[in-house]
Amino acid sequence: MTGRARNPYRSVAAHPRVRWILPAVAVSSLGDGMAEVAVIWLALRLAPPGGEGWWVAAAAGAYTLPGAVGTLVLGRFVRRRDPVLLAAGDAALRAVALTAVAGTYLLGALTPALYVLGLGLSSVLHAWGQAGLYGWLAGELAEEDRLAGNAMLSGVATAAALGGPLLAAALLARTDAALVLALDGGTFAVLAVALLAGRRRGPSRSVVAERPRSPGHPAAALSLIVLGAVVLLFFGAVYVMLPLLARQHPGGGSTFLAVLYTAFTVGALVGSGLSGFLDGLPPRLLIAVLTGAFALSLAVLGLPVPEVLTVVSFAVSGLLWSMYSTVSITLLQRTVEPSTLVGVLALNSSARLVALPVGYGLGGLLVSLAGLRPAILLAALSVAGAGWAMAACARDERTRAMVEQCDDATARPTRSVT
Repeated sequence: MTGRARNPYRSVAAHPRVRWILPAVAVSSLGDGMAEVAVIWLALRLAPPGGEGWWVAAAAGAYTLPGAVGTLVLGRFVRRRDPVLLAAGDAALRAVALTAVAGTYLLGALTPALYVLGLGLSSVLHAWGQAGLYGWLAGELAEEDRLAGNAMLSGVATAAALGGPLLAAALLARTDAALVLALDGGTFAVLAVALLAGRRRGPSRSVVAERPRSPGHPAAALSLIVLGAVVLLFFGAVYVMLPLLARQHPGGGSTFLAVLYTAFTVGALVGSGLSGFLDGLPPRLLIAVLTGAFALSLAVLGLPVPEVLTVVSFAVSGLLWSMYSTVSITLLQRTVEPSTLVGVLALNSSARLVALPVGYGLGGLLVSLAGLRPAILLAALSVAGAGWAMAACARDERTRAMVEQCDDATARPTRSVT
């Protein structure tokens, strides 16, 4: 990552195809935010009495988890496809499946099992779709612009998703959840059309056509993927503890919980904006520092501190997580062989898709074994341990690079002096 001009986003915002796609990403992210409410609401409408909890959990899982399965099952068929086609295919599948689910409900033929099946089908390609977006971006932008490009893409998606639940709640007061889900499908249709239309505007620099400045290291990429999954695992554990934490605060409850969620999202938006200015710093060391700081911000939640400090700390958590995620993806784009980049990015997405819900279950287990605040501190300590491991890897890689440089220098033939 090289030094950058004062405004790292200028060249990204001026790129014609990126400028064409970003509004469509915002629209589909708004739809995803709407789905957070609509998917659960429709599951409640369909579930038989006494089975609401099971069907809500099944519907929520079906909207995300099959993406991890799709990464493993479909890899041999799609990993070398055009990243734009992967992203467009994911968006088109979501649009068709969600619209079909809504239409079946309006016809009175939708059962809970068929609902879960439709949601699962809609998400089978989602990890590949996300990988396709970031793989496409890596092919469009020069290396020095990728950090800012990744930050802009994630920032636009986060900002748009923030308004999704509010819009869904407003629509549910006037219409049926199935129509909201159909509207969600329509937002993905917009993204699919925009991606395909952007592709027809002219050939893009394919990510498989260029090579990185240094050979790719599979072990280094795997360490990044594992670190991200571990961090998200324990963050998921803390996230599921937040309602219990809010209930303990004087004057807390649901209002305080909503404040915490909002603070995290606002922090993530700020973090996306700041991420573009991190170029030029050692990326692996930066990831280790961000992970350690993220652990510290989570640890504050486990301490008996004033409410305002809890809110500020969770906002900082959002800021740090956003920066960490952007730097991690950029480092993968830089170090992985271009011909395998989309597959690696899909594996990264699927690992995170699995880690978060598993973390929810882990959080419940930790609370039952250790109590609320000790469980939060234990989760934060685990994140710090992952950051320490990454710092050790970064140090070992610097040492190995120095040794390789010395070996190269000694291997060069010397001039004879006559």
